[in-house]
Amino acid sequence: MNSASNLAQLPLFAKAERGSGGPVRTHIAIEDATLRRKVVRALSAISELSLVPGSFGHNAEVDVRVFSDVAQLSQAAESDSLPAPAYVLVAGDAGDDALLEALERGASAYVPAARISGDLAAALLRVAGGEVPLLEDIAVRKTVCGRLMEMVRRKEPQPEQAPEKVGMDNPFSPRERQIIRGIADGLTSHAIGKRLGLEGQTIKNYTTRIFAKTRTHKRAHAVAVASERGWLDSPNGDSPNGNSSNGK
Repeated sequence: MNSASNLAQLPLFAKAERGSGGPVRTHIAIEDATLRRKVVRALSAISELSLVPGSFGHNAEVDVRVFSDVAQLSQAAESDSLPAPAYVLVAGDAGDDALLEALERGASAYVPAARISGDLAAALLRVAGGEVPLLEDIAVRKTVCGRLMEMVRRKEPQPEQAPEKVGMDNPFSPRERQIIRGIADGLTSHAIGKRLGLEGQTIKNYTTRIFAKTRTHKRAHAVAVASERGWLDSPNGDSPNGNSSNGK
């Protein structure tokens, strides 16, 4: 597995799991009136979305905020109460630096202004479900994959004791490999449980074991450690999408 494919799987800024079951409450925090009208027209007929009117400071209780200015993301992160909504950036064609800055400031997705009608609604639904499509956009740009890994290392605290040396035997059981590959795919605990036919609490218990074996405390850091050491591979042939013969 090469570094580019590894990075594509890192849910660096995955948002909290959302399970309200109703329409995704979407706040259009775009100051430019022309762009805002274009976004509203594209989303107003989408039944899965509920558009919330008003200025940024008066709409704390939403699932997703749509911005057109990267700088606003940091302001939103400081102002929003927890759990914070997911953030989506709608702007002109963004270069590598702009995408990395958006990711670092907390954006979960980027949609070019020219593709609002075709892509924005789908992006909003994905980020409301806890996914981070922006990572996919960055991962296909090979020139920035190394910079993204450095960002991961800066963001995650160093463990008190260093992880096991490269080349050691894979410490994960077949079931744990299935769990961490689900985490690497950006899935929530609920989605991983649905994939494997397990309860969400069971998935969280396995995740705790994974943290212990990688000597980490967060999902993204655990995936980064496992990816660097080749522990996402499955030498015993267990399937990532189903039950293995030795699931314990």
